[in-house]
Amino acid sequence: MKFLIDECLSPKLTELAHQRGHGESSHVVWLGRSGAKDWDLIPLIVTVRRDRYPFQRHGIRSSTLVIL
Repeated sequence: MKFLIDECLSPKLTELAHQRGHGESSHVVWLGRSGAKDWDLIPLIVTVRRDRYPFQRHGIRSSTLVIL
């Protein structure tokens, strides 16, 4: 399962997800998308989900996707 943690939450949640076996999870800030509106993240999320790409493949860091 992939988690995409929003910038209003601590990156430590992403680190915790990695420690718990969800190594493809990422944080909005790590993706260089700080300040992006939720709807501006949708194309990235859809691409990752539809094509089964990990977030890392998009020059980024992150089955199923859960957005927090």
